[in-house]
Amino acid sequence: PLLAIPRGSTTGPDGALWFVVFNGVGRITTKGAVTRPYTDLESLHDVITNGPDGNFWLADSSHSEIQRLTLAGVVTPFAGSNVEYPLGITAGPDGAIWFTDPGYGIGNNYEGDKAEAELPMRVYRIDAATGAAAVVAEDMQRPNGLAFSPDESRRSVAGSGAAALRVDDVAGGAQLSHG
Repeated sequence: PLLAIPRGSTTGPDGALWFVVFNGVGRITTKGAVTRPYTDLESLHDVITNGPDGNFWLADSSHSEIQRLTLAGVVTPFAGSNVEYPLGITAGPDGAIWFTDPGYGIGNNYEGDKAEAELPMRVYRIDAATGAAAVVAEDMQRPNGLAFSPDESRRSVAGSGAAALRVDDVAGGAQLSHG
């Protein structure tokens, strides 16, 4: 089915609702027409966000990386984003891409191959100008979804390991302080 298990959604640059499904990306226009323009992505994408560069950004848990998807359908793994299980992803107030790595998929065979964790569970930020990935929080259990407040002065992260919601002040677009 066209809408089989949608996992994440975002508003695209065209005003349509874009969403990820297993091995593809779908689109619902403002008039309600549903299409699936990208069907051969060969990945398990969990979340999609509309990036400040006009492209979509995907959290690909099957390849343990963040990917950029152009409107022409070209997928590029983002260098420096190799993590264990990227999940939450959003564009930040500074034009960077922020994402979480809760470590899912490695703890059992359900969504990956069970193994010892190689990295701690963290929140990352990819600088759009330099491509450098940096850790911005590493003191949460299983950081999952994340979002910025409407005025972009605060960032919230849901931690599914301890059922916690953490809210931080954002200074200068990138620096965090516990709020």
